[in-house]
Amino acid sequence: MSRAAQLKHTPVLAIYGDFIERDARWPKMKEIGSRYYDAVRAAGGTVDVVDLPKAGIHGNSHMIMMDKNSDEVAGLIQKWLTDKGLYR
Repeated sequence: MSRAAQLKHTPVLAIYGDFIERDARWPKMKEIGSRYYDAVRAAGGTVDVVDLPKAGIHGNSHMIMMDKNSDEVAGLIQKWLTDKGLYR
């Protein structure tokens, strides 16, 4: 069983902050992540990817939970958990 297939029954949430395309490393890391998410989906799993700026949340670095708007991001994560039935 592939590592991606091991996540078949585990919902995955990936969150990306601002200015990824301006960094020397992050575009490649995001691309690698996207290929892995595709593999998880191909194995029957679910992956949700949130691009925070596209979701209207701005000002995030790669340390999202340490940013000034971490409460807003935590709310987004809590809603995702609730929608997946993982939090009440």
